[in-house]
Amino acid sequence: MNTNRIRIAALVMLAGAAPSLAQDSTAKTGSTSDALNPYSTTLQRTNYVVDLGRVTSSWGITWGIAPIAKSSKSSVFFSNSFLNAQGISRETLNVGSFAAGSYAAWAAAGAGVSPTDNDAPGTVSSSGLSGKQMGWLFAEANSSSASDNANYDAVIAGVINYDPGAPSRLYVSRINAAIDGTTTGESFASFGAGSVDANANAHFRADNFAATGANPLQKKNAFRVRALNRNTATLNTVSQLGGSDAAATNWLVQNFELSANATDLSVPTIIPQSIAGRPVLLTSRFDKNYWAETTAGVMGAPTATHRPGTNDHRGALSYSRFNFAGFASATSGMSCTLVKPDADTLTRGISVWGLDANGNVTNTRLIQLPTSAGQINITDNDTGLNTTTVYPATTSEFDHYRSLAGPRGGNGQPAIGTDQAGNLIASAVVYGNGTGNGDAQTFCAVAKSTPAGTTTWTLAGYVYLDLGSGLFVGKPIVDGSGTPIGQMTALTNVTGGIPFGPSMSAPAIDSVGNVWFITAAELYNRLPDGSSDFDNVLVRAVYNPATFSYKLEKVLELGDEIFGPNSGTNYQIRFLSIATTTSTATIGTVSPSTLWSQNVNQDVYGNADRSTLSTRDPRTLGGLVLNASIVYDTNNDGDYDTALGDQSYQALMFIGGSFCKADWNGDGSVDDFDFFDFLNDLNLGTADYNGDTSTDDFDFFDFLNDFNAGC
Repeated sequence: MNTNRIRIAALVMLAGAAPSLAQDSTAKTGSTSDALNPYSTTLQRTNYVVDLGRVTSSWGITWGIAPIAKSSKSSVFFSNSFLNAQGISRETLNVGSFAAGSYAAWAAAGAGVSPTDNDAPGTVSSSGLSGKQMGWLFAEANSSSASDNANYDAVIAGVINYDPGAPSRLYVSRINAAIDGTTTGESFASFGAGSVDANANAHFRADNFAATGANPLQKKNAFRVRALNRNTATLNTVSQLGGSDAAATNWLVQNFELSANATDLSVPTIIPQSIAGRPVLLTSRFDKNYWAETTAGVMGAPTATHRPGTNDHRGALSYSRFNFAGFASATSGMSCTLVKPDADTLTRGISVWGLDANGNVTNTRLIQLPTSAGQINITDNDTGLNTTTVYPATTSEFDHYRSLAGPRGGNGQPAIGTDQAGNLIASAVVYGNGTGNGDAQTFCAVAKSTPAGTTTWTLAGYVYLDLGSGLFVGKPIVDGSGTPIGQMTALTNVTGGIPFGPSMSAPAIDSVGNVWFITAAELYNRLPDGSSDFDNVLVRAVYNPATFSYKLEKVLELGDEIFGPNSGTNYQIRFLSIATTTSTATIGTVSPSTLWSQNVNQDVYGNADRSTLSTRDPRTLGGLVLNASIVYDTNNDGDYDTALGDQSYQALMFIGGSFCKADWNGDGSVDDFDFFDFLNDLNLGTADYNGDTSTDDFDFFDFLNDFNAGC
């Protein structure tokens, strides 16, 4: 693991602001966790500031990163709940005001918003601020003893606001969207996320798995909670009576079932309110049909028009905010799903379709894996590897849709977007051996389809077993000059065999066609004896439009240490999820808590111009969220050991565009314009650079330190 500490200048180390819900905060002395009680009616909505810390990629790019929310504390045995499927809005809004007028803020370890486990925070006003807004959500659950709320489930949602002139400060609203009961002794429903838009319309699946108590939910269901409209003086308990906060809840699919004990309904996706004029729920059914909310609040007739010329579909639907020129009638983006092409029992296609404002299918395109003698035949245009030479199975197919992925998410298995030239980019993960659950030999296939209909393929990543050496070989992970610093590898090399695989998450596509995913990796020369370290890492496969190829940049890895500006404390990334084990798949199956196509926002960050950005520019990422286990070094001894008092949390991490606080005007460079813009704001009293809730000389010297350092 990388144990290089990421610290900011000494004065800045004391600065910051954030609350305790999932934020950059630690519990005060005498408490072991500051995660919030999900049943408290005074904590259903919390507004707080989170300042981005820094993490440097293998390409030398400094990214902004922060825990924007922790999962809730629903168990006496754990510091907070297990964080399951999660996502971020695919679009970013321009807003004239932020979601709240006042936000909790502090600049010391131990401070936060927990009334019992934090010292009281200060506040900052958002009066006069305008800028950007994104939505986010996650499902959470507890797995413990029956006497300790074993069946707890909830959906947490919210928004992020930020000023493009100061893009490293996030104004976060965290809202308890839905919960499965009013006390720890009740569990009326189980949830699977789901999707969200920038207006915080949260969509999720709900069923009666392990449901108990009065009025448990029946069969399979889909809900929308308009999180910003929640009556946060009460819980929103979901049961067979619907959502108890009825004014903010739409029960769109009610008591649906095709067959007893079957999943029947995938987790839903959404056409954003800002694009269609209203939020539109989309989902797939296990009778091979597509289902859309064609009238507000009412699901339309199920249809198979989304996948002409195919036998069946698999997995959840994915959504892209972009309209593709090849879909002339589409007005509200596009959706896609994995499919089994006609006369082929294998899942070797991606069906993509355009959408109108009511979720109706407008145009379709079948993107089918190329084959030769039954084998998938794709060449990596970067490394030259051809899949037929290393994946000889004639049963290789797209996967990631089995086991818990159906009822619990995430959303979804394939990813779609467009590049700057207007081509459709589609990607999904293939299990190379075609053996289903636990297949360690996986590769990420990417298709480029022109508006005229020409489709070509390449690889964003791959892992295979070299039969000659008996070792796993993967696509190189490189530094900024293209020199390999490691390679993708099999998950079993990280876990020791449980789970065995799969070895990578689903892909997600950003604003210009870059592909993001979590993968198992071998990182060279990391251990004291010069040997390799094996970790899960977040990578960005950077798109080269000229050659239709991808190179891998390591953005985040297990062991990264990050200074939290708000908590004044270092934390370490301890776990990034890819796979899990279940009673039916002990060798492994994809985990609902890993990264999915909905985990990336497809707008740019700040006020960047998508049309002119290089694909390697970090501002091509509008924002990414992912689940991580983090440990705060609360005793400041350089170790991350909970047995010695350090604090562990499940957190939703946000990664934004290039972190450079001295880029005061957010134009992507540090120059004299930033200096004079900062001085102007300093004179106006609105340049709280260090986040201590006041504008003074300390802000000037902290800014000057970063300005002289550049980016």
